[in-house]
Amino acid sequence: MPPNRIGKYLNITLALGNVDGNQLPTITKFKAGKLLLPSALAGWVIEFYIRHSALNNYFILATRPIKSVLITPEKISISYSPTLDTLIQAQQLLANNNTHAAQLYQTQLNAIVERHDKKWRLSLAELLQPLFKLAYERSTLESAIEENRIVIFTVNNYVNQHAKKVFTAPA
Repeated sequence: MPPNRIGKYLNITLALGNVDGNQLPTITKFKAGKLLLPSALAGWVIEFYIRHSALNNYFILATRPIKSVLITPEKISISYSPTLDTLIQAQQLLANNNTHAAQLYQTQLNAIVERHDKKWRLSLAELLQPLFKLAYERSTLESAIEENRIVIFTVNNYVNQHAKKVFTAPA
């Protein structure tokens, strides 16, 4: 935790369960340190914090596709059904934090594809090597993970957009 009067750590214990036949679980018990809070209040505080923080978009995308959660002593069963729009929003949320870099890698990928001899199959290595080289050149210790992540999303987008062309048998 950030510096405060409580200390560096806060032990939180919570229990989830399906209450009153609800398809989605709710907090049934919440304890912060030695303080036991009413579960409804704890749920409201947690949801309020998420809705008014940078976590909100991630929370919506992670929870919207969940249709039901069944918790039993033996297992947890989750029914999860994302729509195409939800998947696209998740990808944009994860990939487009740095749109300038994403555009730079997309331009580089387009140039690689344009130079490629159309008579030959395009190798994944032909895409990855120059893009990761560019990421290496652009990266600092702080930005290396982000740069590599953008490369992966750029190549993933290209492969998924062209998957039908690659895997469709000729007539």
